[in-house]
Parts: sequence; structure tokens; C-alpha cells
Amino acid sequence: MSEWKEAISGEVLDLISGYAFKSKDFKEVPDEDDLPVIKIKNVANGDVNFESVVYHHVSEKLAKYILEKGDILIAMTGNHPHAMTQVVGDVSRYKLAKKGLLNQRVGKLVAKDDNCLDFFYYYFKYEDNRNYLANQSSGSANQANISKGDILGIPMIIPEPEEQKAIAEVLSSLDDKIDLLHRQNQT
Repeated sequence: MSEWKEAISGEVLDLISGYAFKSKDFKEVPDEDDLPVIKIKNVANGDVNFESVVYHHVSEKLAKYILEKGDILIAMTGNHPHAMTQVVGDVSRYKLAKKGLLNQRVGKLVAKDDNCLDFFYYYFKYEDNRNYLANQSSGSANQANISKGDILGIPMIIPEPEEQKAIAEVLSSLDDKIDLLHRQNQT
């Protein structure tokens, strides 16, 4: 086991903030070249969904905002932690096969160098870390906001990339088993 090192999240991660789409350009029914726009309400509570989704035409200028399966999203607007649902700073894994578009106030985490993105997904899922980030928020009682600087300015203690990957694999395996048990319970 290697020594863990102190870092600032912005040294090992980057964040792509979502695009500010114009609502007049949204479509309820998609054309062939349209993708769903993933908003805050679609990443609520740790799971990405297409509930009440709208669509937007994909153009070259939107290429960096395209979401693919496996991307890690973070809610940059939401409730304060005491609300327990739709909390600012919640992370979600984009598990959907269909690509999507990243809307404003939703961020996409990107690992730098050899760092393991899955490790940071679990890092931000950990309640103490999520609460730390949520407590950095500003805004009114029912709408808290965090900035890119808040997310990339978090002090952390992390292992080397190889150990990050090993930890993420174990946690991912446990998540898979939990998902399987949930599906078995439903049947």
C-alpha cells in the first residue's frame, strides 16, 4: 500500500461546466440528429434519467458537451444537505447507452493524467466529502449553488493512480452486486 498524498482536486481533475442552451431551441420530440439535454433534474439523487427530457440539435460547437456512458456528472445546483434529496454536489454516473448533452449547472468530471475517474466518483459519493462540498455552497434556502472553483479547490488525500484503480474496482464490484440484489428483490 502506497503513501497517500495531499492534493487539491483541481490538480487531479478538471470539470466541464454544461452549456447554457436557449429554451426556445428545445424540442419535445427529437429529430434524427437531436440528443436529450441532461439537466439538474435528470441527475437528481445519484441516478441519471430521461424523465421529462427535452432535445436539442447537435452541432460541432456542442461537441465538448456530449455525454457518453461512463461519464461522471455533478450537480452544481440543488438543495442544501439537510433536504436529503437533489443535494448540490451529488454525483451520478451516466449509465445510459444513448448519448446526451450537458446542460448548464451540471458538471462533467474529467480525470487528469493517469488518475482514475471511477475513484473520484466514489470519493465524491462518500457522505463526508459530499457534505463538505455542499457546505461550500451559496444561495437561498431552497437553491444552493457551487462553482467550478469550489469543486476544483477541494483539499484531498489520495493514493497513487494504480491504487485508485484497485479501490474503484472493489467498490464497483460491490455496486454491481447491490444492483443485482435489487433486481432480484423486484422479481
